[in-house]
Amino acid sequence: MGHSMLGPHINAKADQIRWLERARPRVGKVLLQAVDAAWMREARAASPDTFWVGRLYVESQPLESPQENARDFCQRLLLPAAEPFRGLIDALEGYNELGFTRFKSGAPAKGFRSLRAFASPAMRSNLFDIARQEMQRYALFERSRTEILASHGWKSVVGNFSTGTPELELWPDFYPALEAGDYLGLHEYSANTQPPYMQNMETWLCRRYRRVYEALPESLQRPLIITECGIDGGVIGQAMAGWRRYTDEQGYLAELRWYDEGLQQDGERFPIVGATIYCYGHVDTQWDSFEIGGPLAAMLADYIRANPPLPWHAPENGGSPDPLLEVLQTEFGNEFDDIRQQLVHSGEYPRRDLAAIRYQAIDHTGAGTTPQTWSNTIARSHVENNGWPAIGYHFLVYPHKVRYTGSLDTARAAVWGREAEVISIAFVGNFNQQPPDSHAIELCRRLADLLDRYLRRQVPRVGHREIALPGHETDSPGATAYGPDDWLRRIQPSDADEVERLRAHVAELEAQVSSLSQQVQRLQGIIARVREIVA
Repeated sequence: MGHSMLGPHINAKADQIRWLERARPRVGKVLLQAVDAAWMREARAASPDTFWVGRLYVESQPLESPQENARDFCQRLLLPAAEPFRGLIDALEGYNELGFTRFKSGAPAKGFRSLRAFASPAMRSNLFDIARQEMQRYALFERSRTEILASHGWKSVVGNFSTGTPELELWPDFYPALEAGDYLGLHEYSANTQPPYMQNMETWLCRRYRRVYEALPESLQRPLIITECGIDGGVIGQAMAGWRRYTDEQGYLAELRWYDEGLQQDGERFPIVGATIYCYGHVDTQWDSFEIGGPLAAMLADYIRANPPLPWHAPENGGSPDPLLEVLQTEFGNEFDDIRQQLVHSGEYPRRDLAAIRYQAIDHTGAGTTPQTWSNTIARSHVENNGWPAIGYHFLVYPHKVRYTGSLDTARAAVWGREAEVISIAFVGNFNQQPPDSHAIELCRRLADLLDRYLRRQVPRVGHREIALPGHETDSPGATAYGPDDWLRRIQPSDADEVERLRAHVAELEAQVSSLSQQVQRLQGIIARVREIVA
């Protein structure tokens, strides 16, 4: 059993409320013209955890004067249309399917590559320069749109490019939009001439997002929403037609299952919200062959119920900076990831006072894991198998990476009965037979030192098994942590660290004594003056 990431793209009201109540998908999308606020309230009640994207259909999508066009689009069109849906829709799109089609020739998904294959070097260079300029204008439009919407309390999905675009070489010019955006939207369709239809990996039309996210800097890997997906012959140069031209309900469900399984697998590596299937309900006959209503909708609901979605919780942007996060980023640089918002979870842990922390508890993730096990695999196990609201650790340590997995002010579940007392740090892997990688041990020591400095006191570093309460005994962090290998000792503060800590403490006490001495002197002076006046 998996956790489906599929949902509906709704172009017109039909029988979706009953379907939503049955399927309860992770994600959904609506055209704002197609529904009203009353319908959205029903949809929310039917499927409370669904993440909803809204799009306003517009005929014209100009790119000239990007900032002015963004203001006009938002203030005159998008914001008035969206206002009735406030609190009902989670994020808004802007323009739709700007694929830079003027640079395509032959199979549309090949972008300007197909044209430059037979163009002169000068023409190829000129085409690429033009494409970059257009991308830069679109990035400025999307950044401006996102900033305007944010000032009115709305989240944004940026991009929403047509299938197979843009070329990877153009993505750096879109970075300004990603910096401002909350989510990245992509469209992915395919249609082989024979089954399987969506699994056209030669052209990388479906699952192409993998290439995009592998190329993006980690800091710009915004949560991904495939805002349209399915079968469409138009993307490979055939007539624009959906799944009904190619296969039957059972065949299409198999195609969608393949796509969904890829999303679930990749959700271990990338922040993926989900994908919306085009379309459920329509009024224009050109979309007849794409319609998923009817028998397919019932089959899809059964599939999603059998693979119950985990709710997506949107990351919180803004607010006061996290001082610990800043310290971690400064200390570890490229060897650090903050993945707290990307991990599977079904609820929240209670908050705690940092003054209650008594131990840095060292764990290993244990049987069934290796140093290559994905963080989300561990989180999913904790949620599904242990029944915990989220991953039980505050930090995961890999051979070349420290990952921040749970906020320090939350009482995590890894050490039973001591949830409020421990910072839980887990080496990823099973270390009963072999010790962790030497660099991982060094990373853990640096992390423990940093946490001591952050808390302004030395917190004992102990193996989980040393503080486990009766009835909850464990071998964690593994047999090699003790005995001949004794790698746990290498995580303890060095004598030099202890001397430095004591020196810092003495200096702090001396500063306090000096401050008190000055206060005493001032008080003595005041008393002397009062005595003179009284005398």
